[in-house]
Amino acid sequence: MLVAIIIVHSILFNAKSVSVAAFKKDMSIDTTAVFHLQQAVHFQGVSYEDSVQAGLSAIDSFTTFLKNTYPDVFMELAHETIGAHSLLLHWKGSTTSAPVLFYAHLDVVPVEGVNWRFKPFQEEFQDDTIRGRGAIDDKAGVIGILEGIHHLLIKSFKPKRDVYIAFGHDEEIGGDQGAKIISDTLEQRGVQFDWILDEGGLVAENMVPFVREPVALVMTAEKGYMTVELRVTSNGGHSSFPPTETPTDILSSALVRLHQDPFERHVIPAVDRFMDATGPQMGFPFQVLFANRWLFNPIILGEYEKIPEANAMIRTTSACTILKGGVKENVIPSLVTAVLNIRLLPGDSSQMILEQLRQKVNDPRIEIVVKGIPMEASSNASITGDGFEKISKTIREVFPDAVVAPSLSIATTDSRHFTKIVKDTYRFLPVRMDRSILSGMHGTNERLSARSFSETILFYEKLLEKN
Repeated sequence: MLVAIIIVHSILFNAKSVSVAAFKKDMSIDTTAVFHLQQAVHFQGVSYEDSVQAGLSAIDSFTTFLKNTYPDVFMELAHETIGAHSLLLHWKGSTTSAPVLFYAHLDVVPVEGVNWRFKPFQEEFQDDTIRGRGAIDDKAGVIGILEGIHHLLIKSFKPKRDVYIAFGHDEEIGGDQGAKIISDTLEQRGVQFDWILDEGGLVAENMVPFVREPVALVMTAEKGYMTVELRVTSNGGHSSFPPTETPTDILSSALVRLHQDPFERHVIPAVDRFMDATGPQMGFPFQVLFANRWLFNPIILGEYEKIPEANAMIRTTSACTILKGGVKENVIPSLVTAVLNIRLLPGDSSQMILEQLRQKVNDPRIEIVVKGIPMEASSNASITGDGFEKISKTIREVFPDAVVAPSLSIATTDSRHFTKIVKDTYRFLPVRMDRSILSGMHGTNERLSARSFSETILFYEKLLEKN
């Protein structure tokens, strides 16, 4: 009987497999738009953790460039500067339907590393590739949205509902002066959105295990964020006669315990939907496993644990990112600290995880201090509502070779600031990437092909046209 149930579930599951078309190699490339993105990369609007001021002048120059490059957009759409450096545009619709919000950010992360093959902010377009910091994250979103609107204005298109476009200037350091102030301003004006589209997901090529087709990952939920410091203090002393346990020993033992005893794994709705979407595209035996998760979940989760990105989708994670202690080689430090960056799985509250952390550390000599205010994980957006339906349809039109899959964002985005005024939040940057391209985001040699960026523009144009 068990075998029969497994077979039936597998057959029904296989019926969900979607037919995908071959990628259209003849997609036209808008060379002017590509040039605009390469120009945008030249603005060094870098947000540093210790000071946002360093890049503000470049961000202001970038916004001036946008206004000069897209005069029709800024003439047709009402626009204003918010938070001194962020932009908000309003495209008035013809009906009273709930508005939608498209979001991207203007700033970029600093350039680190010595392995850049080109100049991060000074490169010119060549070899069918836009190069430099921000080419993907997130100037492809900024320029892509504006190009999409520009194309629609040429066709005299007018939206049925109000469409808002927001460009924050400090996403890379939390968005408190950009996205948050934009959200607070809109809330004060009584604006409530049906849905928002922010960055987050991507069209992943050869990155989803056991799936040959590209997968368009639309993030319908997002992990939370909490930073905790572990502190051990003592009287210190001379290193020639160390005590049985130094502060470093005590802290190191706790870090080992935390590594060996991770937080509990479980499947949240966004990940369950991801498995529903990708499972039918897998070959034997994985298709059978995913079709019968009620039986094989322990095996599946065991495999997920072996892959860092997949492991992050099934549990709250903790990573030690900063270790400090000691001032001299022959002095036992009197204070040793470790900073833990914790990413909260939806359903795991910061208070619950903090209590579990105390139990895992299980040492009264270690003080546990929460740094800043934790950001709780998001709720799950609908996959049957207007937003997901339109986003999915547009993906199938622009990326016909891709499988659309709801998923979980394991990083943080500015979309969290809009929770109070948005019904459903979706995170998807319409860019086709493999691991080598993805590694450039926040890494070295960030780049994007002109062909891929042409898809990005077409996606925004078609999605905007559906509103």
